[in-house]
Amino acid sequence: MPSAEATFKTAYGKLNTAQKEAVEALEGPVMVVAGPGTGKTQILTLRIANILKKTDTPRMASWRSHSPKPESTP
Repeated sequence: MPSAEATFKTAYGKLNTAQKEAVEALEGPVMVVAGPGTGKTQILTLRIANILKKTDTPRMASWRSHSPKPESTP
């Protein structure tokens, strides 16, 4: 199974210039106007992956350690 990084690079490499610009935008909203079947969901998914990759977001395995613990009943 390919790594997440390899999968990202493969998908990113298939984008055109305007799509890559949307994926690379890390700050603020991005509006993507396109017809059906043109890859809007792919761009959104890759943008989220890129934001997570380029920011200090903890990995999924560590999110449990940051979750609030259930309150105990006296």
